[in-house]
Amino acid sequence: MKIITIIRNHTHIDDFSLHHDKTSKNVVIMFSEGISADLIGCYNLNNKNVTINIDRICNKATKVVNYFNHTAATFRGIHGQLTSSYNLMVSDKNMSDESIIWAEENKPSIYYDTLSANMKKLGYHTYFIHPDGGTKTFNMMLKSLLFDDVISGDDIAADLKLNQRVGRISPIGPVASDEELFEYISDKIINKTFKEPYLVCIYNTGTHAYEDSADYAKMVVKFDNSVLRRTSVYDFNINVLLKTIKKVIDNTILIITSDHATFPEPAYRRLRSNDRTYLPIFIDKIPLIIFGVELHLPYIIDANGRNSLDFTPTVLSLLGAGKIRNSFLGKSLEDDDKNNSFHMSAIGDKIFFMTQGDRVIITPSEAHQKPYDILLNNIKEFYKKELNN
Repeated sequence: MKIITIIRNHTHIDDFSLHHDKTSKNVVIMFSEGISADLIGCYNLNNKNVTINIDRICNKATKVVNYFNHTAATFRGIHGQLTSSYNLMVSDKNMSDESIIWAEENKPSIYYDTLSANMKKLGYHTYFIHPDGGTKTFNMMLKSLLFDDVISGDDIAADLKLNQRVGRISPIGPVASDEELFEYISDKIINKTFKEPYLVCIYNTGTHAYEDSADYAKMVVKFDNSVLRRTSVYDFNINVLLKTIKKVIDNTILIITSDHATFPEPAYRRLRSNDRTYLPIFIDKIPLIIFGVELHLPYIIDANGRNSLDFTPTVLSLLGAGKIRNSFLGKSLEDDDKNNSFHMSAIGDKIFFMTQGDRVIITPSEAHQKPYDILLNNIKEFYKKELNN
């Protein structure tokens, strides 16, 4: 097996790794479907009643602000974060046909460097758990990211002994509900079913664009906006997992983020209508919450316009493995960023936007043009390498 190699050497500032006792903490990463930071109460006090349970965690955790998604939608978002790369071939549109590159019979012989591959070198057993059907291309794509186990909605349904699927039907296959997903994972953690130390990555679907949760009736606080409704139900459902994590927090790190920003559907645009920093372009600030004990991290880290290209390098740095040689395009949020104040998000080969500070730059000014051209050229060069491999 070969791994695409683009060696990048970064200079680290003070290491913020967690492990002074050389033990390996379990890591749970929640890739929330399409949730921008603005929907989370600890990022936006106007929504403090929307995500009550996540806010309780956030108030005891490290919160990264001004942190953007570097691509979209789900396939690119998850693949791009776990490989610290941009993606041309990997997209929701390309993945809709099971006969294309990620089908089982066409598995690649050259792989991306991945979070899972590096954590396995550290002795971790790695899992990705998602609610879609096990035969779909999403499953195949996840397997290419070198997880030891990819657990699908079919596996969850079988484990919970469901007579029939009670989740919704998505464009990419039948899914388990968020409630079933979090119940399943919580049970595995409590019963120590996962091989330790473990990396468990999770993706849900209940907060998908244009969804309006059927579970909303059980909520006490009511909202007149469908995006707030489905987000509040998500917060309600994930609480079973959050309670479980609290029980094992001495040996566990929980990271809550998103696969990408909230899609700018009309209901969401109405919520952001008074926010001058918001542009309805599918690139937005997303949450990054790091919860655990003995982290020795500040309460707030300002990413200053950096993006989810830096996700995997940051996770590895937290585990004390930030200085290993790798082929990631991003770098840890601990790394000095003084010489690169502009960052770029890309959706395929047609949509490119720079981010700086707390906002997106759509049209580069004369002062922005040079860094824009450099970043754009770097992405296009990576696309060429991706196609050649």
